[in-house]
Amino acid sequence: MAVLLYSKELTEYDFGVSHPFRGERFARFVEMLDVYGIKRYFEILRPKTADKEMVALVHTPEYIELVEHLDKVGGSLSPDTYVHPG
Repeated sequence: MAVLLYSKELTEYDFGVSHPFRGERFARFVEMLDVYGIKRYFEILRPKTADKEMVALVHTPEYIELVEHLDKVGGSLSPDTYVHPG
């Protein structure tokens, strides 16, 4: 059995109608598992929020600080990687 991490909160991660990274696609993906009759092959688990200690295992303190700042005010990490407040 495959594991799929999913929660409704993922639908809030949306870059707008002109960007392929839209929140609705996460919900639609899970719906399609049902439509194609393959949802039974997946264990759908709610992801846990990573704490700062866990994030620091793979990111520098400077990068974490930048993302925390952008989480408050919004901005981008690169031309196609946006950070929306919250």
